[in-house]
Amino acid sequence: MRMRQIRTTVILLVLIAGVIFCAFYFEKHPFLENAGRPTPTPEPQPSPTFRAFNPIRTVEVSPTATPSPTRDPDEETAQTEMADVVTRVYTAEEGIILTFNYSPENGELPYVLEALEKINAPAVFFVKGEDLAQFADDIISIIRAGHEIGILMEKDSRLQADRLLEMVEENERLLRSYGYTDEVFVRTAYGTPTDTHRIVASRGGYRLISFLADLMPANVSRLTEPDQIMSVVFNTDNNVALQRGEIVSFQMGLFQYSNTVLADYIQEIVAKKSVYPVKRLSSMLDNKELQYTYPLKDEQILPEVLNAVHPGHLVGKDVMSELEKRYLGADWVDRASFLPGFTREEIIRLDRRGLVQNNEGYVFLTFDDWGPDETLTKLLKVLEKHGAKATFFVRTNNIGYNPNLLRAIAMAGHTIASHTDSHFPLSHDTGNGRVFETLTDEEALDLQKDLVLSYEKLQRVVGDIEIDGKPALSLLFRPPTLAVSKIGLQTVIDCGFHYSVSGSFSTEDYKATSEQSLYWSLLRNTKSGAVLVMHMSQNSIYTADAVDKLLTEMERRKSPLKFVSLSECLH
Repeated sequence: MRMRQIRTTVILLVLIAGVIFCAFYFEKHPFLENAGRPTPTPEPQPSPTFRAFNPIRTVEVSPTATPSPTRDPDEETAQTEMADVVTRVYTAEEGIILTFNYSPENGELPYVLEALEKINAPAVFFVKGEDLAQFADDIISIIRAGHEIGILMEKDSRLQADRLLEMVEENERLLRSYGYTDEVFVRTAYGTPTDTHRIVASRGGYRLISFLADLMPANVSRLTEPDQIMSVVFNTDNNVALQRGEIVSFQMGLFQYSNTVLADYIQEIVAKKSVYPVKRLSSMLDNKELQYTYPLKDEQILPEVLNAVHPGHLVGKDVMSELEKRYLGADWVDRASFLPGFTREEIIRLDRRGLVQNNEGYVFLTFDDWGPDETLTKLLKVLEKHGAKATFFVRTNNIGYNPNLLRAIAMAGHTIASHTDSHFPLSHDTGNGRVFETLTDEEALDLQKDLVLSYEKLQRVVGDIEIDGKPALSLLFRPPTLAVSKIGLQTVIDCGFHYSVSGSFSTEDYKATSEQSLYWSLLRNTKSGAVLVMHMSQNSIYTADAVDKLLTEMERRKSPLKFVSLSECLH
């Protein structure tokens, strides 16, 4: 009996000691918390028609591979800091970025690498951890071709940030063992990154890359010709779609009936859907000279620019004297039917020539509205070729979709001005183009809001840029359609715009039937002080070529005229 009691006591003591030991051990080794849990199920891939000839290969791995770079995140803030998700590079630099979600299916990789080499296009290949281990030969082929590599992070809600970071870092060490020395990016295997992914990227010091355009929707998987795919993805054959700084994504292993169509499709996109070269992601991300923050913060915006447009600038001033001083009209806006709200005596006081008088032989090229990358980039190259500067009156309702393009205009040394946000008219055409009606008081308030919103959008993209000591963002304004009313013009000047500029000649270039006819109309109206009104919209198809021809002719004649922005004379 006594021996049985002793045995029982010993067993209890051993059990208690074991419990204490386990509690202590798990506290010191939290990575064991997930022991025994089911392995997360990988995201299912499209069912390919055929697989690679030899999908699992072996390579020699150096036992002294380069370790993962040391990272030392701030311990106090690491729990809450989250990395930004990069869907595009905010930059004025010309370039697009190609990224691929790697898959060994279909044996596409050799053809993709060959296509990229043919068009001199670097890319980023994002790879899952299991593929890094199983398809080492493919990964080494990507590295030797000079491309960048990223890691596809699992998207499993059961994974905690600590464990996910361990997995990413383990995958990076494997990648480094293959001889990869460039930056390692991260991306989620599918869908939008969660807060957990953003925390992991922040703690690990990785840049978290997403994309602006997925050029591989599932409904193209059965297609075999690039033209067929293009018509599905882009809807129209002629619309150049890719923007500067845009990150585009391709899913490998999607096409079911061809292992070469992806390579052909890539070449077609670069040739037909981009006016920009393909560049390395890391080089564009690290080009600090042309990068910017979007939207700009208050402290980044020039003090004289910040929130300069707001109601109240006419308080205590003689309204008509201010309008007379700050309105540059147009020759056809010269009578009461075109200027509702003004008396006959007031109309006589208003400018009707649209010229900016100067003694330096200055001519002012101006462009209204907004347009796509193809149109504006071509125009910017023409102006750069001839050393000409211009003024861009921007309709702002769409610039949020492509802020880089606006940034590029300002960084090229051109003046930015407002053309309202929604093309809000300062008076209403009654229908025949001969009689205009004034705005109601309610419409004037809506115009006021539109003007403030338009300037707000502009300052958040270009409000920090100076050109020869002057802000690129001016307080110049152009009325949509050039039609005005007294209350409309008063609203503009009361909001703080220094000048409302119509122009001495409106080309109606969006209606031009040929480059030659537009060129002749520009040439006939080019003189000192001329303000030439053109457009940057997609339907202004002859504008850039006509301007090129005009500037070339001025150079041939050794003309003393100089093509400058309006900010040279209107301050």
